[in-house]
Amino acid sequence: FKWFQNASQLSETGNTLSGFIPNDNDVLKVEVTYHDPAGVQVGAAVSDQIKFSALPTPAVSIKSATCSQSVLETPLITDMTYEWFQVGNPAVISTTNQAAVSVTGSYFVRMRHLSNVTCFKDSAPVSVNLTSSFPAFNNSPKYICKTDGSTSTTVNLYDYYPANPAQYSLAFQENGINIPNAAGFPITANTTRTITIIAQNTAGTCTFNETFDIVFASLPQNGTVYSPDKTCGTLTSYKVSDFKTKFFPSLNYDISFSTDGINYNLTEVNPSLNNPVYVKIKHPDFACETTGTVNFTTHPQVVADTPNPNNPDLVQCASSTQAYNLHALFDNEVNPGNVTVTYHTSAAGAQSGDTSVQNPYAFRSGLGNTVLHIRVVDNATGCVAPNFPTVTLVVYLKPRIISANPIILKNCVGNDMFNLTQNASNLTDAQPPVVPVVQYYSQNGTLLTASQISIYDSSVFGTKPYIRITYNSTCDDVVNFDLQFNPKPASQVSQILICNELSYSLQNFQNQVINNSSQYTFTDDLGNSLPSSFDVSVLPKTVKFLIKDKATACISDVQTVTFVKGANSVLIATETDLILCDDDFDGKTAFNLDSKKSVFTTDSTAVFEYFKDAGFTQSIPANYTNETAFTQTVYVRITVQGFCSSVGKINLKVNTPTKSSTLQDRYFICYGETLIIDAGPQNPIRTWSTGDTSQTVSISEAGNYFVTLTNSNGCSYTHNFIVSDENQPKIEVINQTNNSIEVIANGGAKPYKYYFNGVAQSSNILMNPTAASYVIQVESATGCLGEPKTIYFIKINNAFTPNADGINDVWKIENLDKMESVSVIIVDRYGNKVFESQNKNKVEWDGKHSGRALPTSTYWFTVTWFDAVTQKSEQRQGWILMKNRN
Repeated sequence: FKWFQNASQLSETGNTLSGFIPNDNDVLKVEVTYHDPAGVQVGAAVSDQIKFSALPTPAVSIKSATCSQSVLETPLITDMTYEWFQVGNPAVISTTNQAAVSVTGSYFVRMRHLSNVTCFKDSAPVSVNLTSSFPAFNNSPKYICKTDGSTSTTVNLYDYYPANPAQYSLAFQENGINIPNAAGFPITANTTRTITIIAQNTAGTCTFNETFDIVFASLPQNGTVYSPDKTCGTLTSYKVSDFKTKFFPSLNYDISFSTDGINYNLTEVNPSLNNPVYVKIKHPDFACETTGTVNFTTHPQVVADTPNPNNPDLVQCASSTQAYNLHALFDNEVNPGNVTVTYHTSAAGAQSGDTSVQNPYAFRSGLGNTVLHIRVVDNATGCVAPNFPTVTLVVYLKPRIISANPIILKNCVGNDMFNLTQNASNLTDAQPPVVPVVQYYSQNGTLLTASQISIYDSSVFGTKPYIRITYNSTCDDVVNFDLQFNPKPASQVSQILICNELSYSLQNFQNQVINNSSQYTFTDDLGNSLPSSFDVSVLPKTVKFLIKDKATACISDVQTVTFVKGANSVLIATETDLILCDDDFDGKTAFNLDSKKSVFTTDSTAVFEYFKDAGFTQSIPANYTNETAFTQTVYVRITVQGFCSSVGKINLKVNTPTKSSTLQDRYFICYGETLIIDAGPQNPIRTWSTGDTSQTVSISEAGNYFVTLTNSNGCSYTHNFIVSDENQPKIEVINQTNNSIEVIANGGAKPYKYYFNGVAQSSNILMNPTAASYVIQVESATGCLGEPKTIYFIKINNAFTPNADGINDVWKIENLDKMESVSVIIVDRYGNKVFESQNKNKVEWDGKHSGRALPTSTYWFTVTWFDAVTQKSEQRQGWILMKNRN
């Protein structure tokens, strides 16, 4: 043992230090080295240290003081206790770092440290002197009443609290500002002023501070006559609230009515039976009141009539400019006299005169029905009509055009007359009460008559007439016409070439004359049916005919087509070969016959037709797969515009790839093994999925692979194969307890051998593991090794002694820092939580809770974690015996 005081070594070498006297801020350190029986040091030295601090003398100050109490305070220091005393009195006044005292005397505080309660320090005594010499004061409100209607008065504040310069100074404040003339303090009628009294004794050790209100009520003189606004018609009810609103809107007076001037107990009167009425006005908080009379006068009632509800101007179509001029529409109907008419969106607004329409000359009501309430006020008397008639404005969405726009009408070329007539219901979706008006106009805007509408001459009025649909004065729509002329059919040829034919069918004739011939009918120039075929043995031969379009009924002018003798088109060659590779070894593949067009002719307009037979009876497509394996001849008919067809041949030939004699579809591999795959010598070009191009390839991992092989003819095929690890035993689950590791594997041949850090055993359970981590591997009965896994062994100790001897001072779990999602919770035997952590790097417990050492006892733990190697969430629970020094 080596002992050090502030880094200076002491002479003591035993495990006990005697006679040590520390100074303030001294550091005592001990260093321990362990040796075996031969004297050889075992491990590194361990050490610990303690710092000593002298107990300071507490200082006392007066935190606050009034005339009757002082609060004493000493600075708060951690791990200290406090006791306050009055000098000469052993009773403890307070046990915090503050003490409130209300008796004149001397006081001190005693401070002790929690670790050594026998060690304490007393502060120097502090004197406290408590005195008071102020008059008593009642802070209830001070009331002033006048019934002369005066608007202001003055008061002497010294009447409420007297001055005594010999004993104390005195000041009055309002809102924190001194009042300069306390003897003549002004106050306005019907206000409340809040005054603060501030006094201080002549010694300056004691203050007096008090606040009170001065309430000044100034009521009208007795006998005052009150005249409300003139009433309209017969007034049968007048309420106290009406009187307050008119004469005292901002004052909280108690008002009551009387009909005899003696009994004031009414809150509502009938002026038609009692005029005048007596009124009493009283302050609600003190005895201050006055009386008077209320006299009423009346005006004749004004009249408000209801506007015509069937006025068509009430209904409008919604648009960006739609608006109502309310005054122009309704004022004269409501009342044409000397009145003011206003329009309101609610009955309450009309009755009160509020929320009137902002712009009655251009009112936009919004979509749908809007009810307006009408208020009429007599300009001479101000009287309001007792009734508030309503008017309903209707704004509807503009109807939609449902017809085509433009409406397209067609005639054949040469017919200029059209019938423009349309039904209104087919033009617009307008519904009652909207009745659309439909008018027709020529292209230049001329209104058309009924006969001009049904027999419209487009050569006179133009091809763009239109319809105007009027819904009302605020909106309309326009639907346009587009008058069009269908063309007459016409033959697209004037000659038809005859090669070897002696007759020519009507169907072929029609197909040559016009596209989509089925959409037309054909007759001779007199309107008779054409023959089913034409005799073309003698050429030239001319045919005259008419064509009628079935869709438009338009008939062509007389058409002429002549049959003439044609010559064969000239070819560059009449035969060629087309050679391709086959990828499925059956001697058949898809050929693009069009790829050989340029061998026969360079004319881009030439038409190619392909056939299986020389008689051209079995047509085939240009993209053709040969039907005879390995070789087949197909025939070509080539037609150039203005010539008869010529004939050619294409010889189709199919080459096939060469299969490997060595490749297999599946190979098997063990862990750590490398396979050599041989593609065989048949194909000179090899491309492996690994990127290799040699005959063989080395593979050390399971997976899907392929090789593309190309023979001397340039034909390729791809061989896909699998390298399988199915013979390898695979570790599926690894289970741990505090004294075992269990391995569960599958795959390969059983029985297995199990390797733990290279040591083989037949059991899949390793008992009493000692290493911190293990490399685990499984071998099948055939000797095939599986992939190893490295795990960390989690062992939990059940006891520790936090006695600072450097041995087993904390409870911890080895290798828990290698895990994820770690959680440690420790509770005492009552279930109280004493330790918790979710930080895998901070899971050691030192036996303390909130810095306080816990007693020797048994505690219970729950630990959970996620092992990234085994992909398992684990949980263990158990007990811990903590043996503390106490």
